[in-house]
Amino acid sequence: MIPLAKLVVAPHIEEAGVDEAQNLYYGAEFGQVRVRHVDGAWGSIDTGTLDEITAVHAMGSHMVVGTLRGALLASGDSVQSWTPLRRLGGDEIVVDIDHVGARWLVLAAQSAGQPNPWMLAGRLRVYSAAQDDLSDLAPLKDFSIPKNMFGRVGGVPQSLVGRMASKYYIVNTQHFGSEER
Repeated sequence: MIPLAKLVVAPHIEEAGVDEAQNLYYGAEFGQVRVRHVDGAWGSIDTGTLDEITAVHAMGSHMVVGTLRGALLASGDSVQSWTPLRRLGGDEIVVDIDHVGARWLVLAAQSAGQPNPWMLAGRLRVYSAAQDDLSDLAPLKDFSIPKNMFGRVGGVPQSLVGRMASKYYIVNTQHFGSEER
C-alpha cells in the first residue's frame, strides 16, 4: 500500500522549488517530492522518510527539503541519496527554505501538536546558516502570530513563506494580519 501511495500522493505545498531547467518541486506526504517537469509530466522523488515534506529548495544538483516534524534533509547528487542535516525543535514545522547569496534561510512555524500538527501555536522563527550542510544553522528572529491559527486552508498550507526584498528577508504573515521583516 505505501509504495502505491508514494506514487500517487498529491503535492501539499504552495511554493515550489525550481531548478535551472525550470522543473518544479513540491513537497508531499510519505516523504515524497513531486516533480512537475517542463514538458508537463509528473514524477516523484523519495526522500527516504515517511514524514510529510513541507518545504523544498532546489539549486543545481543540490536539494534541501524540510518536514512536518522539523527535519532538514539534503541531497547533493541529483537526488540519488539523502542525508539528514538537522532537526529543529520537536514542535516546529519547516515551512520555507531559501538560499540567498551565501546564506540559507529556513522559516519554521511552531505547531500546537496533535491531533492537528498544522494548528499553529503562536510563533514563526527564521533560522540562518552560511554552511551548505546547515551545520551553523541558528535562530535569527522570532515572530509572534495568534495562537490556534491553522497553517492550512482546505488542506493546502497558507502563505507562510519568506522572500528577499532589498536587504530584508520578508516573512509573509498576511493571514495573521501583518507582514514583518
